[in-house]
Amino acid sequence: MCFLGLKQNIKNTLSSELKTNILRHPHSFPPNTSKFYIKISHVKTITLSKYCKLHLQKNYRRQLPKPINLSSLIMKVYTKTGDKGTTALFGGTRVPKHHIRIDSYGTVDELNSYIGLIRDQEIDNHSKDILIKIQDHLFTIGAILATDPEKLILKNGKERLNIPKISETDIETLEKEIDTMEENLPPMTHFVLPGGHTTVSYCHITRCVCRRAERLASALYEISPFDERSLKYLNRLSDYLFVLARKLSHDLGAKEVKWVPKKY
Repeated sequence: MCFLGLKQNIKNTLSSELKTNILRHPHSFPPNTSKFYIKISHVKTITLSKYCKLHLQKNYRRQLPKPINLSSLIMKVYTKTGDKGTTALFGGTRVPKHHIRIDSYGTVDELNSYIGLIRDQEIDNHSKDILIKIQDHLFTIGAILATDPEKLILKNGKERLNIPKISETDIETLEKEIDTMEENLPPMTHFVLPGGHTTVSYCHITRCVCRRAERLASALYEISPFDERSLKYLNRLSDYLFVLARKLSHDLGAKEVKWVPKKY
């Protein structure tokens, strides 16, 4: 078996869950086998690439562990490859860490963290369930933004990012949630000052981060187009977060302070 064939064979033996993580989170799980470490003793690890090369040498085969599983596969947190201010996109292309693409999906990651903060508050279970789905979709968007557009398609003609993309149904789900929440809220007649309760304030901060993520994604889209449904989702998500903040104000009994501009 050739080196590449063996490497692929070993990767195919990994659990489906881990393979999914590698595909869905390219910025956290670089799809480069040299970054994966195989534990061959209690004190020694080697990269998956080296494991494959040694496996092809008959003299070393008996010394290497046969089963490849989650207990022998280790992903190091630090790789030192970014010490000079560059990072790898999904596909291997290295770019500066201040690149608009990195700023874009990094802000989506920041947004995801803030949504986790809202989900950790004392809110209704339905909203928590929706927020979990949103976090999953944001990982998808992050993966899309982290993919080098010139390497979207593999040599075999298949997509490099083999995961479900953002769909119109995902966007419609946000719209339905917005409509349902607004049915039980007083009509909007003025702008509302953010605040009233810590949880509500978290929601407004998250909305602002979402708008920033959308602005950066929009700037990236201008120079390097991607699936526009991701942009559409971010736009609708900021609307959802605004209405969620109003709903949480209502649920928590917090007072909404209207902004009424002074007249001269």
